Amino acid sequence: MESMMRGARAIWRRTAGAGAAAALFLIAAGPAGAADAIGAPDQPLRFAALGDMPYLGWSEDGGSVVDDSQGRVLVRQIIPAVKAAQPAFTLHYGDLKGGSASCTDALLAERLAQIRAIQPGRTIFTPGDNDWTDCDRDGLAQPMSELERLDRLRALAYRQEEAGAALKPSRQPLYPENARFRAGPAIVASLHVVGTNNGRHQILRDDKRAALAQVDARDAANEVWLAAAFDEAAAADADFVVLVFQADIFKRQGARCTALSREACDGHAWLRDVLKAKASVFDGLVLAIHGDTDDHCLDRPIDGAENFWRLNGPGDRWETAGGAVGGGLLDAVEVTLTPGERPSIAARYLLANEPPPSSCGP
Repeated sequence: MESMMRGARAIWRRTAGAGAAAALFLIAAGPAGAADAIGAPDQPLRFAALGDMPYLGWSEDGGSVVDDSQGRVLVRQIIPAVKAAQPAFTLHYGDLKGGSASCTDALLAERLAQIRAIQPGRTIFTPGDNDWTDCDRDGLAQPMSELERLDRLRALAYRQEEAGAALKPSRQPLYPENARFRAGPAIVASLHVVGTNNGRHQILRDDKRAALAQVDARDAANEVWLAAAFDEAAAADADFVVLVFQADIFKRQGARCTALSREACDGHAWLRDVLKAKASVFDGLVLAIHGDTDDHCLDRPIDGAENFWRLNGPGDRWETAGGAVGGGLLDAVEVTLTPGERPSIAARYLLANEPPPSSCGP
């Protein structure tokens, strides 16, 4: 019977039309209470995701905040909304601060504590480029080595005692930011994939060869971790694989990176290719959650992979010096995964109480 259900599901995936697609955008029902554990394989799973905030305005000398409006929205509206929804867990897709803020220990520790407090023991954080790769910018009050900041971020964010948190995630050796755990009908995994062309652009205060070697090593580790997530999903007969990373990997940046072209290349092309290959042989739905750009949506961005969905989550709201809004959305999103013969993915913004757009633009 199970093999017949899987076969029916595969046929539905291949023939899904507008009606099936519309079902994936149904607004989730009201909160039903947090799961006692991390959910049952045959029951819907609800979780929250947010990131790319708060971006605060800083004085020219970096000594004081001159605009904390995003921080107020986060503390007074978004975090209470997440808590009220009682999701099974929360995913934070990086950029816990704006790019104009120096990456001091004090600021990183403050924001990490804020993230942990959203759902103690049930929050997964994956780094963004604002959190380390962009910490060497000349315009910052305290520009720092990006590689040193990455080491420090890992020490602050992934402490030993957190291995015993409620989610009990597995973490990849040498890359503790890569977490993986089972949650009801899904295998959930974080990957360390950031903007600034995956850390290949603007290496300003480190040895460039050493920094690019670390990018290559991190990509290799991510590929191993991704394969393990799909292998675990297949072994567990999971209906979903959920991935979270910071970068919008679907914004193409030229040719693939090679041993001879390591900077002026598309640092995310390899991941798009691997995701397409993995999704094409997975008998379920794949959802990749990321931030990084302000084109928020829930769509299917990979041709030939109808079971692959991506959620470009809220956040990334910025303003010009003159006060003009540049884009983005201050909100969190609740995701509902419903298993069964026809598994589905639904999402709604918690403050706006509406689903994301079905397209991220052209």
